Amino acid sequence: NSTDAYIFAGRDNDEIAKFVTVKDRHTGQAYTVTDDGVIINEKLATLLGNVNIGDEITLSLSDTRRVSVKISEICENYAHHYIYITDELYRKLSGEEVPYNCYFFNCESGLSESEENTLASSLMKVDGVMGVSFKTGTESTFRTMLRSLLMVVVVLIVSAGVLAFIVLYNLTNININERIREIASLKVLGFYDKEVSMYVFRETVILTLLGTAAGMVLGRYLIDFVVRTAEIDMVMFGRTVHTESYILSAVITLIFAVIVMLFMHRRLKN
Repeated sequence: NSTDAYIFAGRDNDEIAKFVTVKDRHTGQAYTVTDDGVIINEKLATLLGNVNIGDEITLSLSDTRRVSVKISEICENYAHHYIYITDELYRKLSGEEVPYNCYFFNCESGLSESEENTLASSLMKVDGVMGVSFKTGTESTFRTMLRSLLMVVVVLIVSAGVLAFIVLYNLTNININERIREIASLKVLGFYDKEVSMYVFRETVILTLLGTAAGMVLGRYLIDFVVRTAEIDMVMFGRTVHTESYILSAVITLIFAVIVMLFMHRRLKN
C-alpha cells in the first residue's frame, strides 16, 4: 500500500523533541529518533498494510528517487501522518542534504485568534512563505470530526438502550404469561407479593448480569469497529475505553432492568 506523509527531519532527537512528543500510545514511553531507522505514526503503519517495527518501507523522495528504510518505532499521533528521521540518516539514504521547506515555532504563551491572524498576515508578506498554519487550527478541525463521531455514538447508545429495554420487557412478559398458573399457586400458598416477584425476576437479574458481562467483552471489539469505520485516512481517533465507560454502560443496563421489574411487579400483584 502507499499513502502520503510528511517527512519530519531534524539534526538529532533533541531538535525534534522541541516540537513534537514521539511516544508509545499504550505505555507512554518516549522514543528517540536515531540514525538506525525512522519512526512512523500508528495510523500510517496501518495504512501501509499493518507494518511493524523492523519492517522496511520505501520513501519516494522525488519522482525518480526511492529509498528503503527500516522502521525503528511506531508512535502515537492522531492528525496527519509523519515520518521522523535524522539529518544524518536522510543524507545517508538519499546522498543529499535535507530539503527543508517548513519552519516550526514554539510560542511562549498562547495566542488569541486575532493575534494568530495578525502573525499569519505578517509572515505571509515574507518572500518565499506559501502558507501559515497553527496547531489550534488543526485541533479545531479534529474536534469538528470528533463531534460528527459523537452523533454516531449517541445513536448507538440510544438504540442499544431501547433494544435492551424491549428485550428485557419481552423476556419478562413471556416468562409471566407462561407461568401464570404457577404464580397463582404461589399466591394461594401464601407467598407475599415481593417474594413472588423475586421468584420471577431472579431469572431476569441473572440474564441481565450475564448479558452485561458479555456486552463488556463484545462491546470492546464493537467500539474498535465503529471508530475505524468512522475514521478517514488522515486521522486516527482514540482507541482507549475508560473504566468510567464500562461502569456507566453497566449502570444504564441495570437501570433499564429495574424499570422493567417495577412495571412488571404491579402486574404480578394483580
